[in-house]
Amino acid sequence: MLRVKGRGVKTQKGTGDLLAELQVAVPSHLDGEAREALERFHELEPKENPRADLISKARG
Repeated sequence: MLRVKGRGVKTQKGTGDLLAELQVAVPSHLDGEAREALERFHELEPKENPRADLISKARG
């Protein structure tokens, strides 16, 4: 569940937060070619935290 502050329903009291529920479908069976592609992607992907920049901005 993700909360997007201030992007929800507008009322007389103000604007609420938008709540978004994510559903991730992960395949349970992969053929050899698909498995190799995912393993190669994992080797090449950056090892950084994608939220590090957001966290530093939030802390000011």
